[in-house]
Amino acid sequence: MNNVTELVSSKDSDVNCDSGSISILSSGDLDSLRSLMHQLLRDCGWQDDIRKKIHNILDTRGVNQVSEGDVIAEIIPLASKLVPKEVRCELEKRVRDILLLNLDI
Repeated sequence: MNNVTELVSSKDSDVNCDSGSISILSSGDLDSLRSLMHQLLRDCGWQDDIRKKIHNILDTRGVNQVSEGDVIAEIIPLASKLVPKEVRCELEKRVRDILLLNLDI
């Protein structure tokens, strides 16, 4: 399950510009956003839904007949699509708030 949420929460927070690379989110901000994302996904039942879908794949095809890579390749696009709009909106709002605070806009 961590692979799915790790892919959703990228650690890349740098922006390239002519003068080099500048950090727009601190590691504390990223940790806070990552924690919030994990909590929101847990609270809405997304993690349990994805876990059930993984078990369904393993039960249907057989544990010994499907590789970890096959499961991941099938689950990642589905998991991303199943993130509730409310979770996406809340995370987007938090990122926007942090950026506005950090950029003094």
